[in-house]
Formats: sequence, C-alpha cells, structure tokens
Amino acid sequence: MPVRNSHLLFALLVVILLWGAFFLRPGREDISALILDRNSHDFGKVWSTAKFDWTLLIRNKGRSKVEFAEFTSSCNCLTVEPRRLIVGPGETRELRLVLDLTTARAELHGGEAAFAANVVGSTRRGGAVRFRVTGTVLTPLIFDPVEVSFRGGDRITAGETAERLVRLMSNGDVIDVQANCAATLGTVGVHRDGQSWLMYFQLKPHTERGPINEVIHVGCRLPNGNIVHTTIPVRATVVSDIVAIPEVLRLARGQVTSDEQFVLLQSRSADEFVANILEHPQGTRVQLSDNGALKTVTMVVSDSSAFRGGDLVVGVRSRHADEVLTIPVFADERELRWE
Repeated sequence: MPVRNSHLLFALLVVILLWGAFFLRPGREDISALILDRNSHDFGKVWSTAKFDWTLLIRNKGRSKVEFAEFTSSCNCLTVEPRRLIVGPGETRELRLVLDLTTARAELHGGEAAFAANVVGSTRRGGAVRFRVTGTVLTPLIFDPVEVSFRGGDRITAGETAERLVRLMSNGDVIDVQANCAATLGTVGVHRDGQSWLMYFQLKPHTERGPINEVIHVGCRLPNGNIVHTTIPVRATVVSDIVAIPEVLRLARGQVTSDEQFVLLQSRSADEFVANILEHPQGTRVQLSDNGALKTVTMVVSDSSAFRGGDLVVGVRSRHADEVLTIPVFADERELRWE
C-alpha cells in the first residue's frame, strides 16, 4: 500500500508541475486584458496645432505582464514615447504622444474636422495591440478658396508673374493674422477687411517647366496669446512660353522629293521674340521666316541618301525666358517624285 500511495502522490505532483509550467510560466501574456482609460482615447475639441501633447493610459487587468518591444503609428502625424514599455499585472502605464493636428486640415472643412490615428504596440512574444486616438480639430480661420490654384486654364507661362487673393474668415476670436512663404515661391501679404482678412499672393516668375506644389504658412493670434499655425496649398503648372505647331514632323524620303513641311512658332505672351535654328537633321534644308510674334520654319529634304530623321532644335528668347525647343523629325519611307 505505501508503494501504491507513493505512485499516486508522484503522479499528482507531475500534474501540478505541468499545470504550473503551462499556466504560470514566466513571460506568458494576455493582451486581451489591456484596456485604455475611457478618458484618454478621445481628446475632445481642441485648436489646430502642429504639436499637441496627449497621454494614453493603458491598464492591464490580467494576471501576467505584457512587454511591448516597439510602438509604431498609422501616420506621420504622431510620435510615441517611450518606445518600449512593460505593463505589469494591475498596473496603469502612460504613453506620451505628440500629435500634428494640422494634418486634419480643419480650415478646408468649414473650420472643424475629425482627427483619428492608431498607435500599434508590438509585444516581444509576437502579439500586437492597436490603440485608437480620436478628437475634433478646430481652426480659427476658414479659407476661401481653400487653395491657391493656377491649374487648368490658369497655367503659368514660364517667366510670368501671377496673382491671387484668398479671403481668411474668422471661426472665432482672432486678434491678428500673418502669412509667409519661401522667397523662391513668391511674396505674400495680409490686411484686415472688416471681420475677415484678405491675403494677397504673387507667384514669382518660374522658368523651370512642370508642376509647383508648395504651401503658404499662416499664423493667427488668439486672445489668450496662443498662435495657431496652418498652411494654404499652392498649385501651379509652368508651361513653355513658346508653342510649336505641330510638335512632330514627318518628311518623305525619296530620290527626288518635293515634300516640305512647316513649323509655326508662336509666343503665348510676348509680342516679339527671337528664334534661331540650332540644329537640324542631316540631309535637310531649313529656312526661318520672321513675322514678329509668329515664326515659320520651313524644312525640306535636300539629300535623300543622307536623310534618316533626327531633331529640329530651335533656340528662342522672349521677354520672359530663354528656351530651347526640340521637335522630332521622322523619315517617311514614301517617295515623292516630280511628274
């Protein structure tokens, strides 16, 4: 009997050890036991700012610790400290956030916009927990229009200046408004107009072709002394001052050819401009006729055996900019002969 009882006692001891090894082993985590304090996930209504400090309170209702190896965010609009955190059983720990609320762009949505972002904590055991931060962002100013735009039919010719007015309407008590932009972009000024402000913007002449995507920085001072910062987008497309019609040439290549093609050069903004032929395909003859604001380039194949196509390169100078136009010339295999 003593032997039998000892066997039973040994079996019971093994069961207890296995149970403890599974349920009480060090490092076991229960991420489902983590909760956010009800008052910390939503910051309510606040003024727009690029640096808004907020604290998340994380509580562990479980019986084991949770060790976070890293915290990441769903956008570039927030940073998290500390980067690592251990939340023991029954503990409440803090995550300190810095939010960029200007990304909500409340000034583009009638002065009030929703903000939402996620903080994702990755644990050492491969788990992940998402904490959501929400709130409402207010701005003291509403823009009309919501951006300074020069797109579409308002494309900017290279070398030209362009102007725009934006009305800044108050969404609360605003004492003063100031604006500035990069010197390479243009100049900007603000003056009061009754209960609102008018912002005058002049785009600096640009010679580089292509899109412009910049911002104007706006700051408004509130009665409590705080300054709220925001931005107004500036969109433009800079196009060439000189237009070539057509943009591509095709000339017939044959033993004896009477084919000739014309290119018209016309300025978008200047009454007069200068044009010079810088390069033309081998085996062609080019003539430039000057009619002030309209130039005509006549090209004909003069040596069919040498003509294989190439580029017609024209240098132009207007009161706005110096430009080089390149017009592709293709050799057409059809033959034109004198009858």
